[in-house]
Amino acid sequence: MRAEQSRAEQSRAEQSRAEQSRAEHCKRLVCIVLIAIIGLVIIIMANKWKYDTTTVKIEPEYEYYVSNDKVVEFSIDDATEILWDINNNPQWESIFDEERMAMLKQFHETYDADVTLFLYENVWDWNIDDFPSKYKNEFEENSDWLKLGWHSYDDQNPEDSGITSSEMIESFNRTYREIERFAGKDSWAKELRLHYWYGDEELMMALSEAGIDYIYYPDRDTIGYDFDEKEDELIRQNGSLEKEYNDDSMVYVLTDFRFEDDDRLYDELESVNKDKIVVFTHAWIIKDNLDELEDLGQWAKENNYSLNYFN
Repeated sequence: MRAEQSRAEQSRAEQSRAEQSRAEHCKRLVCIVLIAIIGLVIIIMANKWKYDTTTVKIEPEYEYYVSNDKVVEFSIDDATEILWDINNNPQWESIFDEERMAMLKQFHETYDADVTLFLYENVWDWNIDDFPSKYKNEFEENSDWLKLGWHSYDDQNPEDSGITSSEMIESFNRTYREIERFAGKDSWAKELRLHYWYGDEELMMALSEAGIDYIYYPDRDTIGYDFDEKEDELIRQNGSLEKEYNDDSMVYVLTDFRFEDDDRLYDELESVNKDKIVVFTHAWIIKDNLDELEDLGQWAKENNYSLNYFN
C-alpha cells in the first residue's frame, strides 16, 4: 500500500515538474518573440528615411532664386564622389577639407558664386545614406550658395540598366530625404540635370509635382527627356521651353557649355548673346579645370553677370 502511494506521489511530482518545464518553455518562447518584435520595430524606425518612399514636396513659398536679368548658373555633375571622399576621411572637421569643396568655397567667396552639386544615390557600391550627419550645421550655414540635387540612381545609363520610372522616382525621393537628413531642407536644389539626359513623361511629371522648377537640357546634339523633335528644335532656337504636366509645369533650359569641351571658356563665353547661361562640369575632372573656373568668374564679373541661381 505504501509503495503504491509512493509511486503515485512520485508520478504527481514528475507531472508537476513536466508542467512547470512546459510553462517555462512557453515563457521563454514568448520572451523570444517579444524581443524579435521589438528588434524589428527598432530596425524599421532606424531605417525610416531609407524606406520612406512618399513624395518629397519642395514648398513653393521657399525663397530660392535671386532676381537678376543676367545670370550664369554653374553646377557639377556626378558629385557623389565628393561626399564619398568626405565620408572616407572622418578625421576632417569640415566639408571644405575636401580639395574640390575648398575650390568651390574660394570660387564663391571671390565671385559671390552659387554652386549646385548633382548626386547619384549610389556610387562604387556606396550609398549616400551612409554619409554622416555631423556636417549638417555646416551645410545649412552655406546653403544660401551651395545646393544639392538628384542626378540619378547610379552612374549607369538608365535606358540601358532597365530601371523603371517608378524606381527612379523612389530614388529621387530617397535622395532628397537623405539630403534633408545630413544637410537640411535649405540645401535642396530646385533645378536638376539628369544623368544621360534621361527621363520619360512619368518621371518628369513626378519631378514637376515635387516642386522642381528647372531641368537643364542637353548641350549635345541629342533629344533629351520626353521631348519630341519639334520641342527639341524649339528649345535650341529659344534657349528654354516650358512644358505642362497636368496642373504643374516645368521649365527646360538649354545647357550652353561644359568645362571639358572648351580649351578657353572665356573666349567661348564672349560669343554668347543671351541673358541666362548654363555652364557645368563633372566632379571627376574639376581639379583639372581651375583655369576654366577662373575664366567663368572673371568673364561674369567683367560682363555684369551674376553667378547665382535663376529667377
